[in-house]
Amino acid sequence: MELAVFIGFGAVAAALMMWVYFDAMELGKPAVGWAVAQPLLGWILFAPLILYVIFREHGPRRVIPEGGAQRQVTYVFSFVGFGMAAFAVSLLIAMSLVSLVGDVDSQDYRKTVASSLAMIVLGLLLWAVIWFPAVSRLPSIMEDDRFRASFYLHRGYIYTLIALSAIVAFITGLWLLAGLLSEAFGVGDVATEDWIWTLGPLLVSFAVIALHFGGYVRTPAHQAMQSRFDSIPPPPFVGAVPPPVTTEAVAPSAAQPAAAHGGSAHFCSQCGGSLVEGQRFCPNCGAAVSG
Repeated sequence: MELAVFIGFGAVAAALMMWVYFDAMELGKPAVGWAVAQPLLGWILFAPLILYVIFREHGPRRVIPEGGAQRQVTYVFSFVGFGMAAFAVSLLIAMSLVSLVGDVDSQDYRKTVASSLAMIVLGLLLWAVIWFPAVSRLPSIMEDDRFRASFYLHRGYIYTLIALSAIVAFITGLWLLAGLLSEAFGVGDVATEDWIWTLGPLLVSFAVIALHFGGYVRTPAHQAMQSRFDSIPPPPFVGAVPPPVTTEAVAPSAAQPAAAHGGSAHFCSQCGGSLVEGQRFCPNCGAAVSG
């Protein structure tokens, strides 16, 4: 029961943290910093979450195309479901290995196995119900801005899982290596059950990396969507203070390039950067040029 309650609170905390992460990613804000602040400083009356909600629309931020709520639900709960299942598989493998080499209470072991199996079923069910329809729907999005926003979070979701798995594999790999060397050199106060459990998260991390890198990143479908993503200009930033436009006379040498392109210079309504007649997008912020 205690493990189930702990897992429930962990799932809620992970969902809030990943909402901050994906929302900040889409807005063009420092997503990693805001996400890391949630577990590190969340004990201060959820201060990082409250501050993010207050300041998420302050300062420069990208324009979010239509369908932002659906994108957030898709990738937040896909991440939580997959992460819950991966954690449960790691726990099940680790506990089973420890029970083979050490003295583990049979009642505690059965509780851990039951809780792990329940997490695996619930996590995989949540992930599959949301993830697979989203993956099949992604290539068929016709609007360029909505496709770009969806693929941006889709790619961020995959790379985040790969990066987190690599970090877990690195840490547990070092722990495993230290345990093996301690056994080899006969260190007296190191028991096998102190390090054998690391095989659980280590093996699951390698499996997650192989699944997402080989099953998604390296596929022709992903490469085709990446090519389409690269061809779509990013959404403009709003909330930025444009640089002041001076009324000083332009020197003849500075005005010649504009005349050479067959037009007069004018300025972007979003960032204030100089433009040349005929440009469709601002070279500074990517905003569409009106008129």
